[in-house]
Amino acid sequence: MSDFDFAVYASSFNTTDEASFVERFYTEDMVLDGPFGKLEGRDKWLDILNQTHKGVREDLNFLTVVCQGDVIMAESEGTFTALIDLPEFQHGPLSKGESITVKFFSKYVIRDGKISEMKISWWDPNLRPPLG
Repeated sequence: MSDFDFAVYASSFNTTDEASFVERFYTEDMVLDGPFGKLEGRDKWLDILNQTHKGVREDLNFLTVVCQGDVIMAESEGTFTALIDLPEFQHGPLSKGESITVKFFSKYVIRDGKISEMKISWWDPNLRPPLG
């Protein structure tokens, strides 16, 4: 069983100090796989977080977390609230003060008490199948 405290990780995600958060919870050589491709190194993950959070506040809420050995799977919702007008925000255009909630599924692999691998997926919150 992993010595990683997911509850502490989850409560720390919404901090504004991205650099300290990434250093504390991710291995230097972490691998991240997601809709944007595969990245290696926590510095790349920090770049993504900084880019995503530019002009927006994210509140991540973990709904379901399942742990088995050194693997953690989590379902979460991220609510992004625009601090400025963001017509080109990656999850959809936002005006200052508007929010959008995105559903995520993530898989984390823990090594030496930190996340060494992460797979993340999400879907467009505006995607709706045709009815009828």
